[in-house]
Order: sequence, then structure tokens, then C-alpha cells
Amino acid sequence: MIIPMKRVRIAAPHGRADELIGLLDRLGLFHIIDPGQDPVFMFEEMPVGFLSRDKAITLAQAETMIASISVALNSLPARPRGRALPAPMEDWPGPDGQSRLAGVVERIATTAAGLEKARAERKENQVYRDVFMEFSGLIEVVASSTDVDLVGVSFPQEGPRAMEELERALDQATGGVYTMFQPRERKQTAIALVVIPISMRAAVSDKVFARKIHPIHLPERFSKGTFAATIAALLERETELAANIRRLELELGELSDQWLERLKMAKEKLARSIAPLRAQEKLAHSERVFWISGWAPEAQMDRLARELESQLGPEVLIYGVTPPIGQWDHVPVLLHNRRWARPFERVVDLYSPPVYGSVDPTAFLAVTFPLFFGMIMGDVGHAMLLGLVGMAVARIPGGGAMAADGSSILYRMAAVSALFGLVYGEFFGDLWGKLGLYEPLFDRKHGAGSMLVVVIFLGFFHVAAGAALGVVNSWRKRAWREGVEKLADILLLISLFWFGAQAAQGPVSSQAGWALAAAFFIKIAAGWSLKSALEAPKLISNVLSYSRLMALGLASVAMADLANGLITGPGWWFGGIVTGVAFHILNFVIGVVSPAIQTSRLHYVEFFSQFFEPAGRRYKPLAGSGQ
Repeated sequence: MIIPMKRVRIAAPHGRADELIGLLDRLGLFHIIDPGQDPVFMFEEMPVGFLSRDKAITLAQAETMIASISVALNSLPARPRGRALPAPMEDWPGPDGQSRLAGVVERIATTAAGLEKARAERKENQVYRDVFMEFSGLIEVVASSTDVDLVGVSFPQEGPRAMEELERALDQATGGVYTMFQPRERKQTAIALVVIPISMRAAVSDKVFARKIHPIHLPERFSKGTFAATIAALLERETELAANIRRLELELGELSDQWLERLKMAKEKLARSIAPLRAQEKLAHSERVFWISGWAPEAQMDRLARELESQLGPEVLIYGVTPPIGQWDHVPVLLHNRRWARPFERVVDLYSPPVYGSVDPTAFLAVTFPLFFGMIMGDVGHAMLLGLVGMAVARIPGGGAMAADGSSILYRMAAVSALFGLVYGEFFGDLWGKLGLYEPLFDRKHGAGSMLVVVIFLGFFHVAAGAALGVVNSWRKRAWREGVEKLADILLLISLFWFGAQAAQGPVSSQAGWALAAAFFIKIAAGWSLKSALEAPKLISNVLSYSRLMALGLASVAMADLANGLITGPGWWFGGIVTGVAFHILNFVIGVVSPAIQTSRLHYVEFFSQFFEPAGRRYKPLAGSGQ
């Protein structure tokens, strides 16, 4: 559910600013906003910001350091996480902590820059080496002659047209007295070496080289007199660069092992330490009084008022108001669900937080997401493997709450998949039957028609439930016409189901036809246009999309049976086992990724489209928790 919020405004004398911000920081329940976002202050020409010169300098230094740490973290390679180490800046913003942290960040930046430079030079070195090594014989011959010259030419790779343009330019400049050679490997650009009389060098330079045709200039650092000496220098430099790259990569890896987690903690601690200073930048003030505006959970208002009175006395005034419907788009969103549903808040966040005042779909996702996934996977063996993946996720060092939530979701998906596997009688495909276990309660391979009916019925229910939530949303916003239109969607789905069921069994009754027509009429009337009626086929399409719950499952079963056939079939037994196991591994990977994607699609497209309002603002209180 979405926690009800109140817009809160606090006023106090100038001298109490530090105390007030410190108290709000300790309480961790006040979401501060800029005065310009508050209707009371947005048109007032009041000074904003309440920082002394020393505090402003401290804030600027910390923000610069946070930016530097972010760059350093992006430069460090990902490494297996070990034990989290303490942040190396306990005395921030003291000089010792600042100096130590700055030194580490500078070392990482210098190492990363050196590695990037070495890689770029090596890449350039390899380009010249590859080109000139191929023409080593030609270059040696030309170098020993005093009558001819060798010109390197590069131009965009545009096929025969570019070659024809080059040849025409050379013909014009030399009168046809030239020979051209091209390398075998041609990638993004075309390169050619042209042999011309040495007397025509100036003419070629004037008439050939243009916007699309350029001479090859070997960098001066590569030139060592003779071609042989140049090639030797190129190879020697490449060996040096390779060794230097390996050394820098190793150094960055060691820095990552030692400092990656520390820097993350340092960045988080820095952000927390300057949160009160950032808050003071959002204070509107007059000569003697300042105001702070923000949001707090409605249930915490009494506590907030008591704490302000007991800690700061009657000089500090606070009042809160319930935001009107027209301002709901600006209210931050705080979700609070029961423990069994809470991990799925992360699944909602992958899409977007809901807008304040709308419906929170977390509890629905906690039920239907594992259900749909389990219907597709439906294999006891795959469910066991998925459970092992969940255990591995839970044990990721430093994974924290995200790893715990991820493993909880995987466990539920595995449990539901195992239940459906018991119903379908599937253990890595048809190994269930080959192991002599009991007859399945429902064989989806031979009951595809019945399975299709079940998933279509489930689709009707799921889309109708989304439309019902759309009705609730509309009623909350007082959007009556939109609510009636969503209600018409429910009636339309019910009447379509009734009509289809009768059509499948025989003649359709007049009542079913009239119900369908009435639902169409209500939708058109509510939407006030034919566009609403044209949305009816979309509802049908949404419902039919749930047939993928059957199709993907059958595809996985077929692939598992194929793998089992390779293992138990005639022929080379070792090769069959290896190939069959490889197919099972591939099938498991596909059987996890594809159902997860399709289940997400059924929720984000077919279900959410009926009611969900994205782009909500996250509730981020000023707090020592770093939120």
C-alpha cells in the first residue's frame, strides 16, 4: 500500500537552524523539498539557502570528493566481494581523512588513465604493424630505389565507387604511370599503397588527396629510418605495451580488492554527512525567521510535532495539510507492504513507482508473478535448480537487502514451479515417467487444448482485475468518466466471455448479445468517442496474450524430452549423455529467462495498462540511514 502523506511546513528563528536540521536528520521521516515546489513559497521572492561560508566550503569539498569517488568506482574492475572493510575517513571532514581519501582516488585515476592510454597506443601500434608487415617486401624494394616513391592512401570503404574515384585521380595525376596494392583484410577503412615515379610526388599530393582520400602518415615515434628498423621498433613497443597493460590491470585489480567496498562505504558516508548541509540550502528565510517545507507520513505527524516541541521548544512552529488531488503528482511515494509481499516492491520499481494516491500493485504481483512463472516452468527438476540459484543469490557477499529480496522471489518461483511440476508429472521432462513415478494429475503435453482454456480464463480474470483496480484509481481521483469506462471494460470482458462460452457450445442467446452490445455502448458513452470502442479489440488481444503461458511451457517440455532422447537413445552413449546434459542446461537457462520476461510482460503490459500510473516520486527523507 501507499502510505498517506502530509505536506509539512516548519518555521523557526535563524539561530535554531542547525538544531532543527539535526533533529530531522536523526528522526529520518521528513522529505525536504525546494521552496519553489511549495505553493506557499513558489511565488514569494524570498532568499533561499542558509549556509555560512565555512559550511558552503565544506559542502563543496564533499560534493567534489563524491564526484571523484564515483569516477574511481567506475574505473575499478568488478571483483568477487569479500568482507566489507571500514570506510577510510572516520575523521571527515578533517584533513587526515580528506587527504587519505584523495590520495587513494588520485592513485586509481592515474592508474586507470595510464591503462586507457596504453590500450589506445597498442591498438594504434597494431594497425600500423599489420598494414606494413603485409607489404614488407614491397616497401624494402621501393626503399632501395631512387626512381620510385611509395605513397600510403586511406579512404572510406565505400565499395567499387571509392576505388574508381581513387583510380581516376591517380590516372589524372600520373598519366597512368602508377601501381596500386591493397591489403587482404579491409575493415572500417580502405588502405592502399601506390608506387609512383618519384618526380610525380608533388602532382599526386596536389591532385589526389582530397576530402575523401588521405595520405597515410606514420607517427614520428614509429619511424626508425629503414622499414626493417621501424617494424622492429613496432614489435618491441607492442611487447612493452602488452607488459605495461598487464601490470596496470593487475594494479587496478589489487586496488579494487582493497578499496572498492571501502570507497562505496566512503561515498555513502560522505553523502550522509553532508545531507544536513544540503538541507540548509533549501531553507527559505527572511531577516529573522526561516521556513522549511517537505513531506512526512501522516501517521508520524504527532511524533514529529512532539519531538520538535520537546527538543526545540515553542519557538518552532509546525503544521501539516493533506495534499489535494490536484497536487498528488508532486507527493513522494512510500510503499509499505506485509513481509510476504515486500520483496516484490523491487519488481514494481523496475517499472516505476506508482503515483501517489493510486493503487500499489505489489501484493498482486506477489501472488500472480510466481503463479504465471510456475505455470510455464512446471518442472520439479528445474525448480530444484532454481532453488539452488536462490541459495547462491542469498549468499552473495555484501548483497544486503537486495540479495535477500532476490533470493526470496526466486524461492517462491521455484516452489510454485515444483508444485506445477508435481501436477504435470515432469522431472527434467519425461524422466518422471521413465523413473516409474505416479501418473500425472494433468499431462499438459497431451492436454494442450484444456491448458489453453485454463490460461485464457486466467487472462480474462487478470485483465478484469486490472480494470477493477482502474475503477478504484479513477474513483480516488474523482475521475468519474474514466471510472465508468474502466467499469465498461469489466462488463465487456464478462459479456465477451459469456458470448464466447455460448458460441463454443451452440447457438448464442439474445441475452449474451444484448449484454455485449450494452457494454460497448457504455464504453462509447463514457469515452465520448469511437476511439473507446476501438480499444475493445485490444482487450481481446490482451487476454489472448496469456496463451504464451501454455506455449512456452510446451516448448520447454519438448526440448527436455529431446535431451532425454539423446541421453537414453541408441548410439555413442558418452556423446549422447554429454549432448543431452548440454541441452538440459540450455533448456534450464531458457526456461528461467524466457518465463521471467514473458511473465513481466503480462504484468507490465496487459495488467498494468489497465490501472497503473507510473512516474511516482520516491520518498527520500533526510536521515542518517542515507535514504
